[in-house]
Amino acid sequence: MPDYTGPRLPVAAPARFAGSAECHLHRREGDPHLARPLSRDTHPTAEDVQIALLSSMPAWRKVELTCDACRTARLLALAGLRDRHPTEPPALLARRLAAILLGDELAERVYGPGPGRNTAGF
Repeated sequence: MPDYTGPRLPVAAPARFAGSAECHLHRREGDPHLARPLSRDTHPTAEDVQIALLSSMPAWRKVELTCDACRTARLLALAGLRDRHPTEPPALLARRLAAILLGDELAERVYGPGPGRNTAGF
């Protein structure tokens, strides 16, 4: 999808957010940080709705969404490892995942040597 390069027009908040103390849409015009698009492939109107939804969301729900995104990223990384190493046992795949998530040095300190090194037990 091409980057949106059109004008950043002020957009009224959706009716359910109108007057909300949490709605920050009124700051978009004068604040240079909020005038930039958050995502270059999202239309400004859709982005304004996203900002209004996130602004009105309780903190616990934002944490829950973040945890869900992290869990999904781990599952996708593990699926990619299974595709690249279909014959490896689950323990070795878990060790490979640890190296991706923690970096080689920390994963080795925590879990011991990884694949390609002294792999006794992996």
